[in-house]
Amino acid sequence: MKKESIRKKKSRYYKPKITVKYLYSQFRFPPGENLEENPFLLAAAEYLDEY
Repeated sequence: MKKESIRKKKSRYYKPKITVKYLYSQFRFPPGENLEENPFLLAAAEYLDEY
């Protein structure tokens, strides 16, 4: 139940199978990178949301 509510709150990041964790592994971002502070990650998340 809790997992579902978290998923709904952040649905724009969890809709695609490709997650932020996947982006980390693909683009070698340093761990702990904040989405809101990283324009590329934010743009990537928005793109995946539209995809």
